[in-house]
Amino acid sequence: PEDVPQKGNVHGPSVNKRGDAEQGFKDADFIVESKYTTQVQVHNALETHGVVADWKPNLLTVWASTQGTASVREELAEFFKLPKSQVRVITEFMGGGFGAKFGAGNEGTVAAILSRQTGAPVRLMLDRKGEQLSVGNRPSSDQTLKIGAKKDGTLTAIKLISFGTAGCGTGAGCAGPATNLYQSASLHTEENDVFINAGPGAAFRAPGHPQGAFALEQTIDEMAEKL
Repeated sequence: PEDVPQKGNVHGPSVNKRGDAEQGFKDADFIVESKYTTQVQVHNALETHGVVADWKPNLLTVWASTQGTASVREELAEFFKLPKSQVRVITEFMGGGFGAKFGAGNEGTVAAILSRQTGAPVRLMLDRKGEQLSVGNRPSSDQTLKIGAKKDGTLTAIKLISFGTAGCGTGAGCAGPATNLYQSASLHTEENDVFINAGPGAAFRAPGHPQGAFALEQTIDEMAEKL
């Protein structure tokens, strides 16, 4: 969005506020502040990404390893300027997806182009190296969490500042758990994407939540011990 600041390789912060966090910390009897990092994780479904494409004059048929037959059809129809009725996508079985297999991908587009050029079905499945490099990842995170609480355990403030990278894409935010998992009188989150020369992120089992839950629950444990 145009209203999000751009600072070199950093996209953000995307800010979410509820109440006055600084006042919440003043009202707290105990404060815990922690820093946590998580690494980039890559999709490694047993079956790699890939398709078999069969281009006929009035129908492009694609057998795809996908979680979204409709979204694959829409991508191919848009790319090749075809009516959706001339694109058929079939998935009888899929060897794992975890969120990364919702589009046609480069492999699907290339297979369809080659099938159109050769007049024959084309099978294109990524090898394991291609799977590592090109189909997405769970972004990294670098999180600073600050939580304030009363002696009775009531949370007065949650503050999260996070940086993460999805390579050349966005989507490294991880404030979901801090925002909605525990009731707190106030909340302040700032999420930042850091661009690097690497493949983009992709949905991977509740995007952003594993990273965010890891840091939040550790910090809550520290607060519980203090209380």
